Amino acid sequence: AIIVNQKNPVQSLSVAQLRDIFSGRVTSWAQVGGPSNTPIGIYTPDATFGIAEAFCGSIMGIADASRCLDTFPRLAAPRFTILEDLSDAVAGNLAGIAFTDLSLRRSTRAVPLGTDCGVGVEPSMFKIKTDEYSLGRRLYLYSAPGRAQTPAVKDFLQFALSTAGQAAVAASGLADLEPGKADANYGGERLDGTRDTLDGGHTRVRGPDAKTFEAAIAGADRVSIT
Repeated sequence: AIIVNQKNPVQSLSVAQLRDIFSGRVTSWAQVGGPSNTPIGIYTPDATFGIAEAFCGSIMGIADASRCLDTFPRLAAPRFTILEDLSDAVAGNLAGIAFTDLSLRRSTRAVPLGTDCGVGVEPSMFKIKTDEYSLGRRLYLYSAPGRAQTPAVKDFLQFALSTAGQAAVAASGLADLEPGKADANYGGERLDGTRDTLDGGHTRVRGPDAKTFEAAIAGADRVSIT
């Protein structure tokens, strides 16, 4: 998640805006819809965290986390080795911004990712499961090919995919593999999205087609397996 201070009014940040902020091309919150005349304070985790590699690869286009973080200008503090401390630092600074695990955002606010049509996609558990929120990181478990699994390995893999194992994942604040259902506002958001085809309004959806879509989803629930 991209996190800011709770009082920061910025509504969403696109990938391009995030790249500009963390590369130093944008230096004031006023340039991206935040507090006027407030310099941006960048906080980062240590390069050893997987979240740093994920952010650098998906946002900055640099696979090497150490090299990527070295390019960030005007850090508000040294790199953090404890992610909870990172979140607390941003929570205490109106000008602060950072990236961290969603489950460790603490008292900060997670900023929705802006899209081409101007809609922000918040990092809700449902939108992480559907990949609508594009900063999700998957956890993979590997066993060596051609090598017999020990009873302990078999038991662990079976537990990880079991109902009890997936409940443990969910309880830790991470996204499990169980199908989820969208909240009550989801259908309305999709209807709003029918006003254009995600290209900034250049292409319009015909009124009758929008009404056909509205009738099709009436009384229906979106599930994450789709």
